[in-house]
Amino acid sequence: MGVFFDFSEIYKDEYKKRIAGTSIYKYLDEINVDLNSFIKEFLVLENTFFVACSSLERRLLKDINFDYYKNFFIRPKGQIYQFVGDFIITKDGESYYKVKDIYINDSKEIKKYEKEFSFEIKIKNDYKKSISDMKVVRSIINDTVNVYDYHCLDFVRDFDSYLEFEKRHFLKKLGFYKTLGFKVIELKEIKRNLNVCKKYEASTYFDDGNNYL
Repeated sequence: MGVFFDFSEIYKDEYKKRIAGTSIYKYLDEINVDLNSFIKEFLVLENTFFVACSSLERRLLKDINFDYYKNFFIRPKGQIYQFVGDFIITKDGESYYKVKDIYINDSKEIKKYEKEFSFEIKIKNDYKKSISDMKVVRSIINDTVNVYDYHCLDFVRDFDSYLEFEKRHFLKKLGFYKTLGFKVIELKEIKRNLNVCKKYEASTYFDDGNNYL
């Protein structure tokens, strides 16, 4: 058994008008293949994939008729196109990956945030139930790297509030003070990311040697 993929959204006329839709159809024109052939003849031959997930929190979400895990990026190994979609688990026992977008990537190489998986793609249709190999699906959901875990999310939220407080306090007190060398202190905005947050966790102020705060 493999993982069923639902491409019904991609076939809709409205999708062709979207930016992602325009790019994938342009790509298919360049390789002289129509969407149907691309899915049913080329894609089903793939069996190794690079998977990533853009969700900050990995948790089961609920709809009326199904549960789902959202925002998984699946890219066939050695290809520049990748699928964006959700893993769906319905109340009547179906399980599949619903493709919402197809993006063109900038590289064929595996990224540091991607994890490699091997499985067979099966195409979902409306004539019979699509039941994926849940061992494979669970492995993808559980083993794909999170962007942040819950502890880091809490730290980022708390530290974000603290930085805003420090910024207001600092601007209030700064005025036009001068250093001993009669140079005006320059307020430098540092792009906030996980590495910067870790650096600030140990030291509130960062001196880069140029009297910057």
